[in-house]
Amino acid sequence: MAEFLWTFAVQEVLKKIVKFGAQQIGLAWGLKKKKLSNLRH
Repeated sequence: MAEFLWTFAVQEVLKKIVKFGAQQIGLAWGLKKKKLSNLRH
């Protein structure tokens, strides 16, 4: 039982980390695209 709870907790933490990382990468790419489009104009 404890192993199941531990596994569940770790999975939830990893999901949050991956989601946060994906958001940060998305923001970084968005900023890069915005800068590139500003440079073109």
